[in-house]
Order: sequence, then C-alpha cells, then structure tokens
Amino acid sequence: MAGTSQAAASATPAAKAPPKSGKDSVTCSGSSGRVNFSWKTGWSSTTVYYNNHCLGGTRTTAAFKFYNNGSTPFYKCVTFQGDAQGTYKFAHINEIMDVSKDTKKCKNT
Repeated sequence: MAGTSQAAASATPAAKAPPKSGKDSVTCSGSSGRVNFSWKTGWSSTTVYYNNHCLGGTRTTAAFKFYNNGSTPFYKCVTFQGDAQGTYKFAHINEIMDVSKDTKKCKNT
C-alpha cells in the first residue's frame, strides 16, 4: 500500500492546473504615474489586463519574466500606449513571475 500512495503522490503534480493569476505594476517612462497589470493564465494562453496611467500618452515598455519549468526564466517585452487600458495575450501558458522595466533580457518578438 505504501507504493500505491507514493505513486498517487507523484502523479498529483503532473495533474496540477497552471497558475491562475497575478498582479504587478511598473513606473511610467518620463512621466508620473504607473502601468498596472493583472493576469489570468488559461490552458492555452495567458491574458494580461493593463491600465496605463502615464500622463500625456507616454508609452511604457514592460518586461515580463516567465517561469520556464525550472530552467532559466525567459523574458518578453511589450510596449503599452499611455492613457490606455486593454488586454494583451501571450500565446503560451507559462507562469508570469515578475514584471519590470529591465528590457535587456527580452526576446525579440
């Protein structure tokens, strides 16, 4: 019976649902305010909701850091128009670990 419970315990992480949601924000580039983010991870993509409070329509680029199944994290950068809100969809289900303005590690996409 001990072998049965071990097998069941090891099978549980494989059936684990993807991360569900998170929140973060970054400061505006060259103006006062912040860009607020929240996200919901689905089974085939991750949708980010944003609200850019940057004054004067200032565009701000944010670097999203993604968990990579225990490997080195990867990064994607997205630019958001100032004084705007909406959604942005990443076509993968990886967990967002952090949002920052450090765009040096971003992939070109």
